[in-house]
This record gives sequence, structure tokens and C-alpha cells, in this order.
Amino acid sequence: MDYKGYNDYEVLYMISENDECATSIIYQKYKPIILSIANIHKNEASNLGIDYDDLVQEGMYGLSKAIKTYDSNNTLFYTYAVICIKGHIKNLIRTCLTKKQSILNNSISLSYSIDEGRELEEEIADNRDYSTTKAIKYLEEKELIKNFMYDLKDKEREIFELKLNGFSNKEITELLTYERKKVDNIVFKLKTKFSLFLTNY
Repeated sequence: MDYKGYNDYEVLYMISENDECATSIIYQKYKPIILSIANIHKNEASNLGIDYDDLVQEGMYGLSKAIKTYDSNNTLFYTYAVICIKGHIKNLIRTCLTKKQSILNNSISLSYSIDEGRELEEEIADNRDYSTTKAIKYLEEKELIKNFMYDLKDKEREIFELKLNGFSNKEITELLTYERKKVDNIVFKLKTKFSLFLTNY
């Protein structure tokens, strides 16, 4: 079956109805994204003795988790799936770093910035729950973000969600296969729009 004829939510519904073809469809659709994320970390993983196929397999586990745990009230499935995939791949690398006791000497930065996106990524990868304080803060900000995103175009919304979840312009360029200049321009416009939105909110 051709995945291009289905949107994510149709496929997720089909999966919930135990349609045997639906899982194959969504894995077919997201495999290029998994490969793209694995490629981003390929060199770092190679230095740790991690095979490329292991990164891809871990990304598949991340997608599987996204399918099982997705809540449509939170964010787009695409964004949630990418966070799960990336979180699982980074968790594999982090585990290998710990085993080899080479965290400080490796080029991968594990000193995540303390923002909601990075925390969300680590919570998903490690299967931990938010504290009550974090949950309340998240719910308060959720409505604000939803109102801002309401009038965004599809590409703007896609890039905004990825930026919100801690992705760099370079990573977004590779994931979405857009030109870097195009991503930079959209991010700049989004920052301007959001600043104006907050001023008038």
C-alpha cells in the first residue's frame, strides 16, 4: 500500500482497529525520517562502536513507542514521533557513553539546555513522568502556543514545533529536506511573529 494516500491520523485509527496493513504504512512513511536522524548521529555513534543499523533499529523502537503512547491533545503526531525517534537514538548513544566512561571526551553534548523541548525528549527516552510543577507549567503554556500556531501556515507550524522541541536549524534542514536558507528565513519570521504575538496577547 502507498503511504502517500493516507494521513497520519487515518493510519493511527486503522492501527487502533487492528488493521494489519496500517502498521506497515506508517513504518514505510517514517523510515526516511528515521534514516535521516540516524545519519545525523552516524559519526558520533561510529566513534563509540555503535553500528548504523543499531541506530536505525533504536529509531524504529522510538516510532513504535510514539504509535502506542500518542495523545492527540498534545501536539502533531509528526512532531511527537520525531521526538520519540530522536530520544531513543540519543538514549542509546548516552548509554554507550556511560559504559565507556568517555562523556567528557566525546563530541556529543549531553548537557541539555533546560527548556521544555529538551526535557520532553529526555522524559520520553527515559520513560519518566513530569513533576506536578512541570505539568502545571506545561498546561499553562500549552494554550498560549496553540493560539499562536492557529494562524501559521503548514510549513511554519512544522518548523515551529520542531524548534519548540529543541531542534537546531541544521537538524530541521536535514529532517525536512528544505534548503538551509529557507529554514533560517522561516525561523527568523517565526521569532518576529511570536514576539509580536506575545506583545499583543
